[in-house]
Formats: sequence, structure tokens, C-alpha cells
Amino acid sequence: RQMCIRDSCILKLETLIVLTESGGDFMEENRLHIPHKISRWDEGIPMGNGEIGCLLFGSSKRLVLSLDRGDIWDCSRSPEQTPGFTYENLVKWAKAGDIKSIQKTFDRPYNLPVPTKLPAGRIELSLPGNADVCSFRLDLSVAQATFENDAARVCTFVHATEHVGMMRLNVSSVRLRLVRPKFGKRSGLQKWLKWLCAIPAAFNTNKLTSVCYPQATEREIDTGNIHIQYFVQPLNDGGAFGIAAGSAPAGPKQTEIAYYTYFSKDAATVPKVLQARVTAALKKGYAALFDTHKAWWANYYAQSSVHVPDVYIQNRYNLGNYLLGSASRSGGYPMPLQGLWTACDDKHLPPWKGDYHHDLNTQLTYYSYLKANHLEQGRCYLDYLASLTKRARDFAASFYNADGICLPSVLDINGYALGGWAMYSLSPTNQLWLCQAFERYYTYTGDKVFLEQTAYPFMEQSARCILSLLREDNAGYYVLPVSSSPEIHDNSIKAFLTPNSNYDQALLLYIFQALSRLADVLHKTQDAQLWRKTLCKLRPLAVNENHVLRLSPDEDLLESHRHQSHAMAIHPLRLLDPADKQDLAVIESTVNYTFSLGQKAYTGYSWTWMAEFFTVLKNGNQALHCLETFWKYYCAQNNSFHLNWDKRTNPSERPFTLEGNFCALDALQEMLLYSEHGVIELFPAVPDKWQDLSFKTLRAWGGVLVSAEMSDGRLQSAQFTAQNDVAFVLRGAFADHKFHGGQVTLQLDGAQVHISAGETVTLEK
Repeated sequence: RQMCIRDSCILKLETLIVLTESGGDFMEENRLHIPHKISRWDEGIPMGNGEIGCLLFGSSKRLVLSLDRGDIWDCSRSPEQTPGFTYENLVKWAKAGDIKSIQKTFDRPYNLPVPTKLPAGRIELSLPGNADVCSFRLDLSVAQATFENDAARVCTFVHATEHVGMMRLNVSSVRLRLVRPKFGKRSGLQKWLKWLCAIPAAFNTNKLTSVCYPQATEREIDTGNIHIQYFVQPLNDGGAFGIAAGSAPAGPKQTEIAYYTYFSKDAATVPKVLQARVTAALKKGYAALFDTHKAWWANYYAQSSVHVPDVYIQNRYNLGNYLLGSASRSGGYPMPLQGLWTACDDKHLPPWKGDYHHDLNTQLTYYSYLKANHLEQGRCYLDYLASLTKRARDFAASFYNADGICLPSVLDINGYALGGWAMYSLSPTNQLWLCQAFERYYTYTGDKVFLEQTAYPFMEQSARCILSLLREDNAGYYVLPVSSSPEIHDNSIKAFLTPNSNYDQALLLYIFQALSRLADVLHKTQDAQLWRKTLCKLRPLAVNENHVLRLSPDEDLLESHRHQSHAMAIHPLRLLDPADKQDLAVIESTVNYTFSLGQKAYTGYSWTWMAEFFTVLKNGNQALHCLETFWKYYCAQNNSFHLNWDKRTNPSERPFTLEGNFCALDALQEMLLYSEHGVIELFPAVPDKWQDLSFKTLRAWGGVLVSAEMSDGRLQSAQFTAQNDVAFVLRGAFADHKFHGGQVTLQLDGAQVHISAGETVTLEK
């Protein structure tokens, strides 16, 4: 058979191949190999470039490319328009125990079809072939997927920077059709249903047909040897989206196809852009575009690497790293719940509207990028949040009647509230968790311009909002009007805990501690005084007689629970220092007790969060157990999408989200490199069975790029390259090693290391 691109699809013989436990598919460190058809869209081969996403799946004769864009949304009928949608009412009803009014006003609007993210549609290819035998491959190193049956071979990629997908087939012609989403049609019945939607209690659906738009247009155009098909789907606000696929011969028994999906608020521009993009791509050709595509991915992977002696874990880590590069790019929208891979089943809208959840999901999704040194992927998230500052200021004023800024915790792409379980979806402290992303970016880069112009203003204004809400209790301490801890007691009146829950209290302690430190860096003396004065009026965390963090001052966690919100102080906020004996006692007791309650209520991200806890305790064996459980039992077999529920007990429940995948990456990186508050430790939580492993240029606090190697269970060498003038304490067992470069002073608790910007310190035996 002819190769699409020489060498790009050839298996490297030296790559180790093993059989997985989940069905006998071949697994390699940097490739996926599925030697059979893929029937489900959520098991498809994922591709993307931060703007468009693609899932490749199908059978021998029907190959499907499901396309998606991050900006295709119907943002009509915002729940903020619901009468009584105010924090004042939420507080009043919570204190009165009126859960019915809370649910009617804040939760029921979430059950309406819109606002919601929308699927884009798909491309279907009819291919020659006599047997239902086929295979799929994904080469992670070059981000190219390959499909093969007994008569045809297809290579495809979504270009890293050109925002267009390309295919090359070893057949002279192919039947191709575009399938648009099966939205509802406008009719008398639909007009009646639209009116009925205005009554939240009467209409609750996530069916694709429950949203109705004008009829789509379809066209076919021939320009020279290029044949173009496209459709344009108008929306109700004057915008539109569409998909185009252009095909052209590329030599004897060779066909190339370019595909693209586009959205615009100006519907008239959509067909023009669709045609122009696929035409330009076909003129450049597959090979030329693939060269620049590969170059981007080579640079991406050069930013860091991790090598562990377990092919399965290595593959899952590499795949997660690939998903991050595919779905998050500077200048684009950050990943919502499903990233760039919205549902493609012709029946349903995306799970949970495909929206942005800020009570866990977006935060965990953007955990891993800093240590992995993929700053561009994280700036996408931070820039998006900063761009919503005006919206956050308006919402703080209109909903909370407060100063400063605060975003809803469940929101559409434009930053408007979607409703939901009000005790969490409208909790103001979730805004403080968003602040940590800004603070961590600064502490991991040392970028003072970012701190002064972006991070500090966002954090300071968020704190101003919280200060507007805090009230003194009888003892003179600050408390919130109502308090909760995601997602304990679900959507019941019991979810309103005695203020302040440990979740809220940890975030309050965090924000004012962080702002005190950062105000000193920026020489904002008056601000620093205010933040420290506020800290004095905050109670310590609630801990019971067994040294276990409580849910609230008067309630313990007594059941298995998916959200580890009561233990935020351990991770991610890192308020408790494991080097302090009293803090360590609380960490150990809380983690062990929480895990002892069982995992019955866990979703996938619960396991990855527990893995983070065990890395804090330097328990690599338990951390690895948690990660293995997550990847094997809570993820799709082919693409590792986080399916939320345990496949062994809930095989048919598959609403996927991605936050667990990226939290898992972070936990693995934390096993290899500890970096908090000016302290670095190498290989702090390595499992006993891992004796030979290494990492290159993982990022630590202060903008230090760290590389290290372990052999036979012992540290062999390490390098520390500073991007700024920096000082840190290096802890660990390195008495028989020598330092070269920088200024190093050996102390009882480790080595005090001073490095100038651009300088490298090496540690060798």
C-alpha cells in the first residue's frame, strides 16, 4: 500500500509493545492502536488545535469525522433574567429553609435546553472494502491519525496552527457526505414548545430536537479540480456555523481532502470563509502542511518530558499531554467540560450543556500545564478569565450587590450564569479558587509584569467582592451569609452548612495570605495592611478531636464523597505544610480518614484528587494505585476520556468530562517533583517498584526548569536552570553528590541554592 506521508505512519520497531488489561489492544508509549472498528463517538481518536476538534471513528466501510468548535453556543434565555435571581433571595430562602423557592429560581432554569454549547456536525466517508476488518492508529508524536481496512488507507490531522483538517487517501475517489446536527424544525408545535420552555417546571430536556433554528443551507461547488461541499446552519441571533469539505486528486490513486468548521455572528461570512479555508489548504497540499504541523508538535513536546518504567502509565500521561496541546491554545477559548469534543449521537445536547464549571472542573483542567512547562496552554485560560472582568464586575453588582468582581460558578461562554444547584453554582468563594490560577502562574514563572498588570488586579478585585459580603459574628470573626461545601448533601437544604465551611474558610485564608505576600512584592503597603488585618478576623480551619478536617465548624464528613472540598487546605491550596508536625498530623489524619470512608461515591476526578493528597504525604504506592484505578476503570478504553463513573458498575453511564485527565497528569508530575513556597524536592513520592525514571525541564516555583534522573532507586543527577534570579531550598538525599554552578550552602534541612537568571546548577554523583 502507498504511504500517505513517508515514515510518518510506520511503526518504530524499537518501541516497546504490550497488551493492556482491558481487551488486548496494542499499546505503545507514544501511540494508540485500536485493531478493530470504533462504534462509539466517545471512544473516537481525538485531534484538535485549540479552535476545532475532531473525533475519528467508524467501521470498515463508514469512516466518521465528528467536528467541533469551542465557540458554537446558543446563549439565549440567560437564567439571570429569571425574576428573583439575586443573592439576597438565595440567602433569605436558605435561612428560612425554603428549598422549593431556591430550586425554582436558581436550579430549574438550568434544565432548559438553552443556553448550551452546540455540536457542529460530522463528515462521513464511504470507503471500498469487503470485510469488516479495520484498524485505527494515533501517533501522538506528530498528532496524526491513520485508518486502514483491507482496501483503503486514510491519514488525517488537524493542523496545529492553520486551523484546518487534512486527509489523504490511497483511493482515486471517495463518497463523502456532510451530516449536520438534527436540531428541531420550526413549526407550530415547536413554537408552542418554545413558549412552554418559559415555564421551567414544565419542560426539562437535553434532546437535540428541543432547540429549533432556521433551515440549514447546503451547497456543492466545483472550482478547477477542487470539489467543495458545505452546509451553513443559521442560529436565532443572526449568527451561523457550518462545515466544509473540499476534495482534489493528488496523483495516481490518491485523494486529498481539507475540512473546516467555522462560526460567526455574521451569517453571511460563513460560506465565504469555509470555501476559502479548504481551497487554500488543498492548494498547499497535505505534505507541505504536515511539515509545519509536525514542527509545532515537536516544539510542544520539547518543552518537557516525563519517563516512567510503566508503559501503560507512560501512555496515559503522554495521551493526556497530547489532549492538552490539542484543546488549549493561546488566543482561543479554554476547555469547557468536554473540551473540543462535543457529543455526536444525533440525539442529545452536550452533557451538562458543555459549559464552564468553576466549582472544580476548570480548575482541575488547568492544573498540569505549569509543571509541564506548557505556558501557552494555561494562558488561554487566564486570558479568557481576565477578558471577563467587566462581566464579573457587572455580576458582582447585579447579583451580589457587592463591590469588585465575581463570575458565576456555572456559566456560558460569555460569562453569564446558567443556574444549577445554587449552593455551589452561585457560591462567591469559587471565584477565589479561580484566583489561585493567576497566583500560581506568577509563582511558577516569576513574571512580575503579569503579576502587576493581570494577576494582582484580578485577585484584588475578587477579594473586594468577598469583603463586601463578609459579616462579623458574635465573636468578631468574619463569616459569609450562607456557606456550602461542593457537593455535599447535593441539592438539599442540608447543603447550606454552618458558616464558614472548611471549603469557604480555606479559600478565604488562601486569598488574603496570597494577597499579603503579593502586595509586599509590589510594594503596596496599604493593601498589605488591609489583607493582614482581614486575616486576623478569620477563624482557623475546623479540625475535630482526631485531627481531621471537618465539613464545617459543627459537622464532620461521614460518608464517601466525590468532591474533596473539605480538604482544600491540603491540596490544591497547600495551606498546610507537611514539614510542620502539627500540619502533618492533620494532613495524615484527614487523608487516611477520607479514604477509609470508601470510594462508593467517587467519580474519576475523586481518584486523581486523592492521588494528589497521597503525593503530599510522599506515599507513591497509594498515589499510583489511585492513578491506575482512574485510568483503567473511569476512562474510555481508547482515548482515555474521563467517563465520570466506574465502568465496572456503571457501564452504560458515560457522560464524559476532562478535568480528571489533567488532574491525573498533575498528580504524576507531583510524584516526581515537589515545589512549594521556595522548597524543591526531587522524586518525593515514587512507588517502590519504580527504580529507573527521569524527567526533563519540569517547571518549579520562581521560574526554575528542573531535570533529574533516578537509577536503581537512587538519584543520579539533576539540573536547575533559572529564568529569573531565584533562591530555593533543595531537600532530599544527596550527601554523596556534588553541586556545580550557582551559590550553594548546605544546611540541616537541605541545600540553600541561589541562581542568577540564565544560569544552570548541576547536581552529580
